[in-house]
Amino acid sequence: MLETFVTTPVGKVRTLRSGPASAERAVLCWPGMGLTAEEFHQFLREGDARGVAVLAVDPPGHGRSDPAPGIEWADVAAIVRDVAAALPAAHLLLVGHTAGATALLFGAQGLPRRVAGIVLGDGGFLEGAQSDDLELRRQNEEWYEHLTYPDWDTCMAAARSELNAWNTDIEAGILDLFATTREGKVRPRGDLETMIRWAQLLRDYRPQEAPALSVPALALWATEVQSSEPAGIAALRDRLPRLQAQCLVGSGHELFWDQPEAASLAVWNFFDAGCRWQDA
Repeated sequence: MLETFVTTPVGKVRTLRSGPASAERAVLCWPGMGLTAEEFHQFLREGDARGVAVLAVDPPGHGRSDPAPGIEWADVAAIVRDVAAALPAAHLLLVGHTAGATALLFGAQGLPRRVAGIVLGDGGFLEGAQSDDLELRRQNEEWYEHLTYPDWDTCMAAARSELNAWNTDIEAGILDLFATTREGKVRPRGDLETMIRWAQLLRDYRPQEAPALSVPALALWATEVQSSEPAGIAALRDRLPRLQAQCLVGSGHELFWDQPEAASLAVWNFFDAGCRWQDA
């Protein structure tokens, strides 16, 4: 896999890419809030095997990308445009998970005539909880504290206990998601202030106000976490008239780690049969 850092209007963004650089069809992946490009490690590897270029990002403020505490949804289209420049393919499938799904709804505007389809992995159709800024700060600080461990063994054991699946791809993703502090503890990478800003944007997001897209879309939703997906998907259909939905029964919110085979298969099936490759 090729690691690069792309300069965008909000700072440098880290990307991982697999597959042939000259592929006619490619996939651009945006992970969930707090996660990194390694969330798509299995998908990146499968891209190599299929001869499909796949690129995944560390969003601003995540992983090794620069902080961006003032980021707006309008910035995301420019970020997607700049990172997609590494993919010369004429047509792209966008794949986002949770906050990344919402980001790519806005990011698709940076790729006119290149988007052949979009996959919303348990995101893009959920309204955020109505928390004020102080509450969001408290929640994110508690998230960082909750995911701070005394050592790597404790960290990996906790991650493994919360997922239905475990393999070398997931392990690689967890190893990249965390880092050792100067005090010797293990905690998530990323910038707290940028995380809080993402939380504010998601709180204020409404599916019925998403940018309109005429391309085929697939909403993947997990049954074990939320109860509002059907209503959110119905609201989003006004903005994505070619939207179809698929439920991953028994999956937790971390679709690409909790049910990696099922989530990956759903995306590749959509890639093969659902995208508008000829006239994107």
